[in-house]
Amino acid sequence: MNKLLKTLTALSVASVFSLGVASCKNNSDGADESEPFSYEYSLNSEKDGYTLTGYSISSAAKSLADKNDYAALAELFNKSLGENETKYTAETVRTFTVPEKYNDLPVTKIASNAVVNLGYIDKVVVTAVVEEIGLGAFVGLTSLKEIELPFVGKSIYSGINYWNNEKEFGYIFGTSEATGLTSCAQVYNEGGESGDSTNYYIPTTLKKATVTGDNKKLDGKQTIKYKLVDGKRVKADDDETGEGIITEEFDAYSLAVQPYSFYGCSTLEEIELVGNCDVIYEYTFANCSALKTFAVPDGVTEIRKHAFDDCSALYSIDLKNVDKIGESAFEHCHALGASTLAGGSELTTKATVVGDYAFNGCNSLVSVKFENAAQIGRYAFKDCDKVKLVGTVSALVSGDETWKTDTDQE
Repeated sequence: MNKLLKTLTALSVASVFSLGVASCKNNSDGADESEPFSYEYSLNSEKDGYTLTGYSISSAAKSLADKNDYAALAELFNKSLGENETKYTAETVRTFTVPEKYNDLPVTKIASNAVVNLGYIDKVVVTAVVEEIGLGAFVGLTSLKEIELPFVGKSIYSGINYWNNEKEFGYIFGTSEATGLTSCAQVYNEGGESGDSTNYYIPTTLKKATVTGDNKKLDGKQTIKYKLVDGKRVKADDDETGEGIITEEFDAYSLAVQPYSFYGCSTLEEIELVGNCDVIYEYTFANCSALKTFAVPDGVTEIRKHAFDDCSALYSIDLKNVDKIGESAFEHCHALGASTLAGGSELTTKATVVGDYAFNGCNSLVSVKFENAAQIGRYAFKDCDKVKLVGTVSALVSGDETWKTDTDQE
């Protein structure tokens, strides 16, 4: 294996994980023994940034990691750092942060299979300058507990790509099965039971995901092209023309979290959105069976249909700023409202519209307080045997009050 370049400028990144030595060649057999870790880059075709194509550690570093001797691993890594670079500790050496720059240009992409089978890493931080992540960029990180991303999936699309599995959380972990990974069938389209899903293999240890990017409308329009295959929309290539190609124009969006993004991610117990967001889209967190709590971002005023459907462990969510709750948004959230306090906890919302089946099957709910007059959809509280609705409520459909339970309404 060619000797690693030793003349590259050390870069300071906004993280404890500082840049070591870079190589432009494949380094799958581990870094040179003289260097405990190594980055590999390629210049993007636009020549405006770099792609992180690989990261590896030496056999000596791997031996320490396999023994869980992280203090010694930190000491070894520190030998490659410059005098002014932040030193590793036994705790921070397990965090992998994508460098923001290389050769004075931003690192805007992460290639497929860039960071692979490094079982000692328990946290990954992808910086905000990254614009694209390849399929399986983080394969086989079997000790990963936490990840921070600027967006979910391959990239922030200008528009909502309803038919594309590249928008799924599991995309960056890939489709290869291995010990220590959990198969998550992620649906990405309406009616996904008939095939619109992909099995991604997510680290079983992964419990927390944080998304730092925004969901926002952009100036201008976005054009998409698709074709119908067996009655379903399938994305067409940009240069594809002819009969059956359909073109649609719609408002352009930059979306860090798209519809279906976390669908079926059964390992995650905590998901945090810290960017600007006004809508939680349909099916975004559906079937996240381990999700326990969710802090709705302050700017969110609407939760769309099935957004948290079948989040059976979800017991706490703050809906105080939400104006509209969509159809089946919390259907089958059996733990919602449960509390260690006697009698459970009250759910408070200023929602004026609650869709059909919105809380159907939430049999732990004991009290929902409406701060504004609310119209309630059909069967919105069906099988909520203990719930009491507090405030001014009325049927969404005139003359239809099938949403009511057999408990008193105030």
